[in-house]
Amino acid sequence: MVESVPSVRAFYWPTLVALRGFEGPVDRSMLIRAAVESMGLTPEQLDAPGPGRQTLAEYRASWALSHLKVMGLAENVERASWVVRPEGLTVSEDEVYDIWREVSKRYRPRAGGDDADPGQTWVVGAVVDGIDQTPRFVEAGVWQVANPSDVEVGYLQSMRPGDRIAIKSSFVQRRDLPFENRGRPVSVNRFKARGVITRVGEDQVFVDWEECRLPA
Repeated sequence: MVESVPSVRAFYWPTLVALRGFEGPVDRSMLIRAAVESMGLTPEQLDAPGPGRQTLAEYRASWALSHLKVMGLAENVERASWVVRPEGLTVSEDEVYDIWREVSKRYRPRAGGDDADPGQTWVVGAVVDGIDQTPRFVEAGVWQVANPSDVEVGYLQSMRPGDRIAIKSSFVQRRDLPFENRGRPVSVNRFKARGVITRVGEDQVFVDWEECRLPA
């Protein structure tokens, strides 16, 4: 039986320790590899596939790194280049989890509270590593993002079961439009799938998807 890959939170400390080990900025992919290698995972866990070209372990380490940034312990000084912040040099392992618990309170309240949101609609993309993942997301009943930004971390933390979600693609079209555009480019949004969130995980949401029929 294949062993399950540890959760995103299990990657917090190994990722921070790996980041501490580099002098100066380090490439995100190099840092992720160092964090994963330090965890002593089994070959089966290391080979478990994730979205796009990432393994599941790399995917979760990437989410852990984004969480560390939201916690103020890591910083990307330029595109795909990361450094540890002063706070990240002195924090203990237990304190990392305490910080995340406090940070996560900033996001949307969970259902049932006095100020709970009655439901939201999320419009998301589905391209990972340049590949449209819509068919896989619909088949697997999930939505994922490979290298989450601060905004995307916030999205996932704020999503709740019962929320509506839709996958949208944007492109430019010049021909076959339902109106006269005189050959000028027109921005087009097309919804490829829609659904309802059924469960929220640390690094993905589970969705009851329905594909949208595209015009002939």
